[in-house]
Amino acid sequence: MDTDSAAARILECMIWHAAAITLLIAGIILFLWSWFWDRPNFRGRPKHRCPKCWYDLTDSASLPITCPECGRVCKTQRSTTRTRRHKRTALLAILLVLASPIAALTPAYHNGTLLSKVPTGVLVQLLPITPEWRKHLRGPNRNQNHPGFELSRRLSGNTKPMANEEYVELINTIAEGNLFAKPGSPRWAKTTGDWFGSQSFRFEDFATGEQHYPDGTPADQALLDAFERLANVLPQWDPKTRAVWPEGEVITLWSGYEHPSWFSSQLYESATLIIRGHQPEPERVEIKDFLSHFQLKARGKSGDHIECDITLNYHRVPPDWGWNPEEPLPPIKTEQFSISWDIVSTMEDAVRLVDSQEIHEALIVHTAQAIPQSLDDFEFHEDFLEPQFDQIGFGVIIQVYDADEFLGQSEHRWMANKGEWIGRITSMIGTPWEKYTEYTQRAADALSRGSLRLKIIGDPILAMEIREAQTVWKGEIDITYQEALVVIDQYQAMEEQ
Repeated sequence: MDTDSAAARILECMIWHAAAITLLIAGIILFLWSWFWDRPNFRGRPKHRCPKCWYDLTDSASLPITCPECGRVCKTQRSTTRTRRHKRTALLAILLVLASPIAALTPAYHNGTLLSKVPTGVLVQLLPITPEWRKHLRGPNRNQNHPGFELSRRLSGNTKPMANEEYVELINTIAEGNLFAKPGSPRWAKTTGDWFGSQSFRFEDFATGEQHYPDGTPADQALLDAFERLANVLPQWDPKTRAVWPEGEVITLWSGYEHPSWFSSQLYESATLIIRGHQPEPERVEIKDFLSHFQLKARGKSGDHIECDITLNYHRVPPDWGWNPEEPLPPIKTEQFSISWDIVSTMEDAVRLVDSQEIHEALIVHTAQAIPQSLDDFEFHEDFLEPQFDQIGFGVIIQVYDADEFLGQSEHRWMANKGEWIGRITSMIGTPWEKYTEYTQRAADALSRGSLRLKIIGDPILAMEIREAQTVWKGEIDITYQEALVVIDQYQAMEEQ
């Protein structure tokens, strides 16, 4: 079978290369014909012709000559002896010539080796302008001609071997970024940075934590310096908040931080806020130890326009260092921004609230069956994303009872946009540790007695922690487990119809 496959690949390569040569030769011949063949006094063509309509002017009077066909006035002898250029044919010839290398490269594309001859530095430059690396990692349709795949093959030694100096140059090139993506920018992080994060294990000994070259050679100072340079590439901030917040509700601010995958050092953020518009004098607020977002207590009344100057800091946490608010680490990066928002009267003025029987049924179906086993191991699968639920933000509090006795609760936030998850977050806020450890047994006992009950509560302010959510669910479900099973059976029966 391997011999047959190899023979088939050789035959395919020969056919495509023959096609490439044919296209090249045909294109060159066609171009020469279109550009030079139709010249005056050649193979029976008139000696003098109108340069506009190519009418025969050989027997016309002396200059200037007026073409009897189109009326063009020819004032010079040279204008009547021009070579006729067939531009459309010439364009077709150029297309054939351009198609010839495409045909020659087709076998390499099919074999996944299209980029095998491209220099490593060029591949790194291509990463920011190609689709995101992780979308091409797995599956039968994975793109093996993605620059990230070719770079990974070189790091693993499966293709063109790399010298230690090339590894160092590779990391330094990544740290420099390029015209298409500055280092640390969102685009750089999702392409170049994410690719290197998926390959960084090749440079580290998991047993000792020491760094080395992919071939096992211990790291020298050049490699350590390159990693240090890359470690100083920090995610770019883009602080934002919602345009409006309801009066009396907490306010969430997002720094724009996305967890970096290109180095292992842990970061945390701090912020200093100068808030104006809700009281006569500016208010100064210090926020410590957060990542990506933080919350403020309710400020301002309906109609207030809040202005906020925000100073953001990055701090790097050493591996052996624990958080101590009394001994803050100095920032490794600081930047200032200004954001603003308005205060409105009600929740309805801030977001669109929705509720429906379809949402109730889907929530019951996708949570009730997991309730007896766990409070937090819920999977809101893609089959939950029916069209009417897309682009709806869910902030859901799930409470479980044994009749009227509280057993525990969990909070879940999620939203999808065109079938893609924007975020899924689960927390155990509201459940003491003792109840959490006892939950599985207590829920099983309540289930056996038929007294297990759950509440599913839509909390709009919790859903508003998903910044993209402009429509959120607000509703409440109070149902026993036996009633939930009936809903599940009815739902599944409708799905089968």
